[in-house]
Amino acid sequence: LPSASAVASLQNLLAWKACDVNIEPNGDAFHASSGLDLLHISGHRDGCATACPGNSFYPTLSAVRTAVQQKLDLECNDLIILPPINLAWSLNQDGNIRLTWEDQADNEDGYRIERSFNTNNNFSVLSDLPANSTEFTDLSASVNSRYYYRVKAVLGDNSSTYSNEVFYNPPSANKQSLHARSVVVFPNPAQETVTVAIDNEYLGELNIVVVDVLGKIVYQRSKVKKDGQQLHVKLPLTELPGGIYWVQVSAPPFTSSTHIAKH
Repeated sequence: LPSASAVASLQNLLAWKACDVNIEPNGDAFHASSGLDLLHISGHRDGCATACPGNSFYPTLSAVRTAVQQKLDLECNDLIILPPINLAWSLNQDGNIRLTWEDQADNEDGYRIERSFNTNNNFSVLSDLPANSTEFTDLSASVNSRYYYRVKAVLGDNSSTYSNEVFYNPPSANKQSLHARSVVVFPNPAQETVTVAIDNEYLGELNIVVVDVLGKIVYQRSKVKKDGQQLHVKLPLTELPGGIYWVQVSAPPFTSSTHIAKH
């Protein structure tokens, strides 16, 4: 058996984590690697081919769960900080990027705004705001650059999880980047399926339709999300008779149209 101090340290760690992510120590969840529903506090052996954590300690996990729950009942309510939700951006009348979110917390000291330039892997603190804040205008941003934003609530040295991330992409960049040369449809001629390959800087939603020679839409995919440089979308053609069709990719005001032959 592990020492009493080691078990106490484990219980403290698990209580902190359970409080941080708001889970029940005696609850369960799906474990993707094993395909099983496992208790939130389980042994390694429960989901994998191993004897870990050993035949001596494994039977005590029920007591560990009980101890962790007791710690949560005494301490967690004072530490839980609900994160902001529904973060969104817009351009205000002065042309500046304005962020808005919903304040869920009732015990925060304030909110911290973080920004990342061009990609979402270089976040840094942009501003600290007082409690109950629900908006922020980024006066230091260039409306012609790309930014990611996220927000969290802060309570002393603790903080909530982050809000959703939002991406600001200049409207002018989207109009310039989604052009016909960046959309390829293959194979052509096609049989069972056809792939629409898009390689450009456009970020946002696209509509993809297949149209027959009479202009009738025979297949449609709406609001296809493109969140990177490249996007491949496979379209089924099995149900369509042989003939000539057009594959159209659109994000107003842009539309790309490519004709294909279906065998």
